[in-house]
Amino acid sequence: MNITTAALDLAKIVFQVHGVDERGNAKLRKQLKRAQVMGFFTNLPPCLIGMEACASAHFWARKLTELGHTVKLMAPQFVKPYPPAASAQIARPTRAQADPPRGPVRFFRAKRSWQRAGAPRGRRRCRTSRRQVAVARVGALLG
Repeated sequence: MNITTAALDLAKIVFQVHGVDERGNAKLRKQLKRAQVMGFFTNLPPCLIGMEACASAHFWARKLTELGHTVKLMAPQFVKPYPPAASAQIARPTRAQADPPRGPVRFFRAKRSWQRAGAPRGRRRCRTSRRQVAVARVGALLG
């Protein structure tokens, strides 16, 4: 199996994998259960894997990178132009892989586990400082 690029559609239970060769011909279309994903990609030679960025995509990107694959996460707003067909789980990775990108597509690296853990703390800090600024403004107006 000579797969150079794969698209992985993440879900709760059943994941979809779509693989193409260097010419863009579909070589693989497979459903995987969550427990089968690591075993499948362990047996696959290193390739480029594209995924829609979501909460679990960062976890899977780290795991697949450890296996030697190159993982690119695509912002969800750029995956949106590929509307689902009758079976969304099967159609989305196929279309996202086969169609050329529409407009500027941004890819980004997966966050590390410590970055993901610190995200709620940053939001909480931001809300706290906004409240402090609001209280200071009201105090200045009344004062």
